[in-house]
Amino acid sequence: MNRKIFIFSIVLFFAFFSGCDDNKNSKDPESLRIAKDLESIAFNEKSNEGVIGVLSNIPWTLTVQNGGSWLTCTPASGNGSESVIVSATANTDPPVRSATITIASQNGAFSHTVTVSQLGTEPNILVSPTSVNVLDEGEEITVTVTATNTFTIDKPAWVSEGSRDGNKIVFVVEANEGDEEREGIITFSLNASDKQASLTITQPHIPYVTPVVNHPSQAAVGTNVNLTGTDLLLITEVWFGTVKGVIVEEGRTDASMIVTVPADAPQDEVDLKIFYGDKGRSAVVGQITLLSPQPVVNALAERVTIGGMIYLTGTDLDLIEEVWFGSAKGEIVAGGTAVLVKVTVPVGTTPGTTEVKITFGGTQSKTAGNIELVCPDPSVNLAQFAGSLLPGVPKLLFSGNSSGTWNASGGRWAINAFDGCIDGPTWDLIDFETIYGSDKVPTRGRTYWQVNSVSVAAEIPNTGPAPTGNAAPPWASLNYSETKEGSVTFDKIEIIPREDTQLVKKYTIEISEDGNSWTKLIKAEDTEPFPASTSVVVIHQLEQLVTTKYIRFVIVETTNATNNSGLTHFALYNTGSCQ
Repeated sequence: MNRKIFIFSIVLFFAFFSGCDDNKNSKDPESLRIAKDLESIAFNEKSNEGVIGVLSNIPWTLTVQNGGSWLTCTPASGNGSESVIVSATANTDPPVRSATITIASQNGAFSHTVTVSQLGTEPNILVSPTSVNVLDEGEEITVTVTATNTFTIDKPAWVSEGSRDGNKIVFVVEANEGDEEREGIITFSLNASDKQASLTITQPHIPYVTPVVNHPSQAAVGTNVNLTGTDLLLITEVWFGTVKGVIVEEGRTDASMIVTVPADAPQDEVDLKIFYGDKGRSAVVGQITLLSPQPVVNALAERVTIGGMIYLTGTDLDLIEEVWFGSAKGEIVAGGTAVLVKVTVPVGTTPGTTEVKITFGGTQSKTAGNIELVCPDPSVNLAQFAGSLLPGVPKLLFSGNSSGTWNASGGRWAINAFDGCIDGPTWDLIDFETIYGSDKVPTRGRTYWQVNSVSVAAEIPNTGPAPTGNAAPPWASLNYSETKEGSVTFDKIEIIPREDTQLVKKYTIEISEDGNSWTKLIKAEDTEPFPASTSVVVIHQLEQLVTTKYIRFVIVETTNATNNSGLTHFALYNTGSCQ
């Protein structure tokens, strides 16, 4: 080294650190350190000088161990920052020689060592520094190589060689984007010799964000799982054991995301594993138990009339075994599919908002949602019996005066013991012209029986006292013995008279278990004449529920001698708490 240049550099170095020291606040904490964290100095076999920058705001001393007379340091003490000149004489011996310089504070709180090595006359190679810590984001490091001959370099793949300036080589260390701290060694091998020197590089990894994932403890295959947490947008894949899930991108946020469990995922407890970031990092965030397929209800009506029908739509609905409205079990209508199930709300169910629960798999159940149950509208819902209108409705039976004869005085065709079966709401009316011919069409006394909001017309003979030869009073009855329920349960009877001047004055409502033996439920003496208006509804509210297989309306007395009168509406209700 040129002596003048070296001394000039030292002066600048000293002036810099002295200036820094002058600006120090006397209240700064005590410190002592070595500039550039210098740990070693390497000299060739000739006489050499180097510099150690001492950065301090407290008194310190310097000692040399194992140096003998070949190594001197000036100054050997200080009261602040100093540039220490390290001088080595020529090494005329073959081997490398070494010494250790220790710089320590006088209070014993701080101490640093620098190793000085010098080549001898035999072939050898030295590097300085011998170890270095680099930034996680990568940086350049300068290595001084002192050798008696040319050499080769072996280095890690993430270290590349940059520029050279004399015996100084610049190496470029890449950013550590891995998951762990890494260590690499650059080896310098002297040609035509077995001598080597090495530099150890230690580098931490770049800090990265790992998503925090909260998940349910179990889920059914083929269904969606909701994951919550933080930084979920970093997740690129979600695996259920060995099967990759499907991420639903719509509505996804950093705090919430939905993943579909594949239908072929193993039905067992499996690891829930995520892949995240652009480097494909992965982590097992927990375990989840995958269950057999479950029905999923996607749509449920907001409200339904008690006794009416609701439609459940979704997936795997053919797995549903029962549907419950609170504590009342619904009636699943035959013919449902995997995406559509029809259910009838049982009559007698308490109105109000209630939970709809489905059962499946023998022992499993879950809530499909909440629904508001409302009372039926009496004006449009006929015969809300103890069960739904479907799959069957009662038979309508008639009885009159004489059988198969034309009653000239009554002006009508009398029907005796006619058994007409109404199969469902598709019947608009019972067509007597088709049944008996155009010359036998009844002209008076038509009664309308509403079935599921559809009027069904049927002729009821309306004479009061029966004509000569027939003592049986006219009646119309409903036969429930052949319905699915086998009977009807009700606590309310609703009647609307036919608007006519010839009105029913007295009547009875009777029930029977066999169709032959009848018991009066409403006695004639307890009835009032019908008003001459179809806008008036006559209601009989019973004190308790009544169950029967047959019920009939019997005309006992009319207000006119011709005795032709009738009804436009006769309905039975199981009101429960719907009054």
